[in-house]
Amino acid sequence: MTNTKLLLTALAFGMLSGTVTAQQFTLSGSVMNGFHEQLRNTDLLLKNKQNQSIINAQTDTSGKFKIRLDKGAYTLLITQLGKKYYEKSIELNGDLDLGIITINNDILLEGVVLNGQKQLIERKTDRLIFNVEKSAFATGGNGLDAITVTPGLQVTNETITMLGKSGMGVMVDGRIMNMAGDALISYLKSIPSSDIKSIEVITNPPSKYSAEGNSGLVNIVLKKSRTDNWSSTVTTSYQQGKYAQQSSSANLNYKKNKLSLFSNLNYSYGKYYGQEELEIKYPETYWHSDKQYQYKINALSGRIALDYDISKRLQIGAMYNGSLSLPITEDFDSSLQKTSASANQYYTVGRTERKRQLHTVNFHTVYKIDTLGKQLNADFDFFTYRDNSDRNFNLSSNTDDNSESRNQNNAFQNIENYSVNLDMDHPLKFIKLNYGARFSFSKTVNDLYSDLQQVGFVQQDRFTYQENTQALFFSGEKEMGKKKNWSAKVGLRIENTQLESENVFIQNKNNTDYLKFFPTAYLQYKPTENNTISLDYGKRISRPSFTNLNPFRIYGSPFSYWEGNPSLMPSYTHNVELNYIYKDYLQSVVYYEKIDNMFGGIVLLNNDNVTQRITQLNYAEGQTYGLRQTYVYKKKKWLESYITGYLGYQKAKSNIYPLTPKEMEGFFSMISLSGNFLISKTISTGFNLLHRFPNKSIDLVENKTNTLLDFYFKAKLWNKLGLVLSINNILKEYQFNSTSERSGNTTYTNGYYDSRYFRLSLNYSFGGQLNVNQRSFRNQEERSRTN
Repeated sequence: MTNTKLLLTALAFGMLSGTVTAQQFTLSGSVMNGFHEQLRNTDLLLKNKQNQSIINAQTDTSGKFKIRLDKGAYTLLITQLGKKYYEKSIELNGDLDLGIITINNDILLEGVVLNGQKQLIERKTDRLIFNVEKSAFATGGNGLDAITVTPGLQVTNETITMLGKSGMGVMVDGRIMNMAGDALISYLKSIPSSDIKSIEVITNPPSKYSAEGNSGLVNIVLKKSRTDNWSSTVTTSYQQGKYAQQSSSANLNYKKNKLSLFSNLNYSYGKYYGQEELEIKYPETYWHSDKQYQYKINALSGRIALDYDISKRLQIGAMYNGSLSLPITEDFDSSLQKTSASANQYYTVGRTERKRQLHTVNFHTVYKIDTLGKQLNADFDFFTYRDNSDRNFNLSSNTDDNSESRNQNNAFQNIENYSVNLDMDHPLKFIKLNYGARFSFSKTVNDLYSDLQQVGFVQQDRFTYQENTQALFFSGEKEMGKKKNWSAKVGLRIENTQLESENVFIQNKNNTDYLKFFPTAYLQYKPTENNTISLDYGKRISRPSFTNLNPFRIYGSPFSYWEGNPSLMPSYTHNVELNYIYKDYLQSVVYYEKIDNMFGGIVLLNNDNVTQRITQLNYAEGQTYGLRQTYVYKKKKWLESYITGYLGYQKAKSNIYPLTPKEMEGFFSMISLSGNFLISKTISTGFNLLHRFPNKSIDLVENKTNTLLDFYFKAKLWNKLGLVLSINNILKEYQFNSTSERSGNTTYTNGYYDSRYFRLSLNYSFGGQLNVNQRSFRNQEERSRTN
C-alpha cells in the first residue's frame, strides 16, 4: 500500500501544480458574413510557434468569441467543417480585440460545397468515427437507427452489441449513461438523428475509462445545443409476439441562461413467452426436459439531471436515476427420466415474484482552469440496489402416490456502492496529458431461505461481500511527422483491490487483495487522405458479478439448482487490433484476443447422476484470431447498404478437465446485410439479415447455424410525428441451439424467447431542438455487476 500512497500523493501534487498558470490575456472579436450576419458556432483554432494546435473554440450565438491565452505568438484560424475561412498571425502582449472579422460570401458558399465531401467513416488514434449526417439510412430516424448502421455495432431484437466484445457501454458526449435494456432503447429513440453529429466506436477504451470487462464503448456526440430553448419527445410503442407488450416514455430538455435540465420517464408493461429444451445422455440414463415460461413485465424508471454554470470556468451539477421493477415468471417443466428398466415423468409448476429497486445519485464539478484545454472533473456517486425474490414450485410425477410436494426459495440481495473520481485534462506544447484517480467501495448482503420437501433440503444463511478498489490512470497523446500524419497514444491504469467475503452462519471468512496494471497503446498512420492505418493494444479485467459470488443454492426444480462461487477470481483479456480504412466505404479489421482464467456457468452432475448443479468456475484459457470486413454501398441516392463479413479461428484449453473437454478449437463466421430504400425524403423501408454459421466457441460449446431476418418501415409525418413499423425474427430462429460435453456426458440445449414479433412505435417531438450535456455515473462498473 506504500507505493499506492506515493502514487496518490504525486497525482494530487500534479493536479494542484496544474492550476498554476502563466500570465494570461484576453483575445476577443466577432465573426460575420458579407451581409453583416453573425456566424454563430463557427470553429476557431489557435496554433503556437511550432504550428501545434493548442486550443479549439467556437463563436457564441451572436458570433462573438473571447479566449484567454498566455503571452506569446499565435496563429488564429477560422474554419467550418474542415474549410479554412480566415488566418491571421497574432503577437499577444496584452488584451487584444480583433473587432469584426468579415468572411467573404463566396468562400462560405465554397465551404458548403466542400462540406458534401465529408467522409462517412473516419479514424482517430483510439476510435472509429461514424458521421451520422452523411448516412441516408439515419436521416429522419433516431439514435437507435444511427447505431444500427454504425460499423462494428449490431442491433438484434433491440439489443445493442459490439462485434467481438462480451459487453458494451453507451456514452453521450463522453459520459456513460446509467441506463440499460428498455430504458436505454427508449432514450436512444428519443434522440432525433438530426441532433447527432457522430457516433464513436471505441473497441479498446483508453486508460481513463474503467478496465472492467472485455467490452467496448460507444460515444454518441450531439450537435451543439442552443441556449434559451427547450424540447420534448413523447414515445409510445405496441409489440405483439405470442403475447403483447407496451411501453411509453417522455423526455424533456431545457436550457435557459446558466441552467440546464434533462429528465426522462419510462414505463413498460406486458409479457412474453420463453421456451427451453434440454437433453442429456448419461451412460445408463436418458433425460429430457421441456420448459415453458411466461415472463410478466412491469417496470418504471426515471432520470433527472441538472447542471448550473456558476461562471464560464466552473460548472456544478447533480443527477438522479431510479427504477422499480416487479417482474413475475410463471414456468412449467415436463421432464422425462428414462432407463432400460423404467420411465418416469415429472411435472414442475413454479412462480417467481421479484421486486428490484435501483437508486443512483451523482454530484459533479467541472473546472476549466484555462482556455488552453486544462480542465479538472470531479464526481461523487452513490447507488443502492435491492432485489427481493420469492420462488415457489410444486412437483408431481406419474409414480407418486402423493400428488405433489411444495418447495420454496426466498432470497434477498442488497448492494451499496460509493465512489469518487478525479480526472484532469492537461495539454502541454509537446503532448496532451490526461491523468486522475478513482476510489470505489462496495458492500453486498445476501440472505436466503430454502425449504425443499421433495429432497428434504433446508437452508438458511447470510453471505456478505466487500470490495474496495483504488485506481490511478494517466495517458499521453502526440501528433508526429512533418504533415502530422502520425499520431500515438500510450496509457496505464493501476488498480489495487481488497476483497472480503463471509458466510455469517458458519463463520467462514476469506480475504484477498491484488494490485494489477492495465496498459494501453495506440498508433495511427495516414499516408494519404483516403487511407488510414491504426494499431492498438489494451489489457482488461472481468470481475465476477456480485450474484455469481453468492454460494447459496437457488432451486429451479428438485432436479436442478444454481449456486455461485465466492472463490471465483477475475479473468484478464489482452486485445490487439489492426484497422485499415479506405475512403468512407471500406473498413478492414484484423484482431487477436487472449483470455486468461476465463470464468462462467458450468453444468455439473451430482453423484446421483440426475441432479444438475450449475455453478461458476474459472474453467478455461482461450485465444481468438479474427477478421472483419465492412463495405458500405451508397452510390445510388435511393439505396444505402451495409455488408459485414466476420471470419475467425478460436481455441480454448480447459482448466477443469475432465469436467469439460480438454480442449476445443475451430473456425467461426457470420455475415450481415442491411439495406435501406428511400421512397421519399420522409419515407423509407429496409431489412436486416444476419447469418451465423455453425461453430465451436471459446466457451467449449458447439453452436448450430442461426439466421435472423428483420423488416422495417419508417415515416416522418408533419415533421414532428415519427412512425416505425418493424417485424423481427421473421424466420423464428432460436436464441441459442448448442451441444456441449460435461463430465463426459453429452448435453443438447436450445432456447427461444418470443423474439418473433411486430412492433409499432410512434414518437412526437415539440419545442425547440436542444441537447443538454449528459453526465455519467462513475460507478457504472459496479452497477453492471448487480445482474
